[in-house]
Amino acid sequence: MLTLLVPIVAALVATTIKVHGREFCWAWMKEHWSELFEKYGTGGSFTLPRLVSYSTKHLVTVADAEDVESFFKDRPVQGAARTVAQSVEAIRTAAALQARDGAALKAWLLEQQ
Repeated sequence: MLTLLVPIVAALVATTIKVHGREFCWAWMKEHWSELFEKYGTGGSFTLPRLVSYSTKHLVTVADAEDVESFFKDRPVQGAARTVAQSVEAIRTAAALQARDGAALKAWLLEQQ
């Protein structure tokens, strides 16, 4: 089980660095949730919360937060409920920061060219 998990975690971390990777990673997690939950979601393992965190921590829009909440609303997250709540809070914070400072940051960056 661990030998399969190491490449999964490495792939999740690597893909979330870029915008399209974030979207891909979250879509992959949703598509494979049943399999992941079956393998890593029972027994109080730290694995499921980490997989949830890695696949959601770089999402940055209100729509992303709503998608994460909606996805986990009807799915069991034994051992990962706190991680889901923290992920949603971080996504909403990033969205608020982007809404507040995004235009000013963009203008400043353009001035630096």
